[in-house]
Amino acid sequence: TYPDLAANRLDRLLELDMVPVTVKRSLGRHEGSLQFLPPKLMNEQERSEAGRGGSANCPLPEQWSALYVFDVLIFNEGRTPERITYRTDDWQLILVGHDRAFGKGNDRPRHLEGVELDVGEGWKTALSALTDDVIEREFEGLLDKRRRAALAARRDALLAD
Repeated sequence: TYPDLAANRLDRLLELDMVPVTVKRSLGRHEGSLQFLPPKLMNEQERSEAGRGGSANCPLPEQWSALYVFDVLIFNEGRTPERITYRTDDWQLILVGHDRAFGKGNDRPRHLEGVELDVGEGWKTALSALTDDVIEREFEGLLDKRRRAALAARRDALLAD
């Protein structure tokens, strides 16, 4: 599986623009991915300690709300403050480190179990467009069949909320 590539592809399908451009790369016999990180990034721990981000073009709580729904959808168990980064010129959220995403669970990652999700009309429209056919077509070769089925089940659960 290629979770960083899958996260980037899903981010583009949902039109979130939170996951950096990611491409598949081979180095000898080893396959993996390469991610473009914008300059001047600051992670969440650094940002909160410095008390910065108040001038974000999109308020941080709104960005975090999208992050929570996205992480539930991809069942990301590896999200830490170091894997939440921002461009310091506009405080746009940039999500990195998806190596523990796209698990086979149908519920939520532990760190998001008690978080209230805001699955508004925009999310419902985007999730409804993420049909089983789209999941099969876009994620075949990136996620195995069980992970694609789990993604579809989590989509359905978010739509049902």
